[in-house]
Amino acid sequence: MDTIIQRHALLKKHHEQTKELEHKQLGSLH
Repeated sequence: MDTIIQRHALLKKHHEQTKELEHKQLGSLH
């Protein structure tokens, strides 16, 4: 159970980082 929670937390964290990167890339395009 703990491993699933940890994995989910990592995925969420990674997703947020990816969103931030996309945001920065979009900002640099304009």
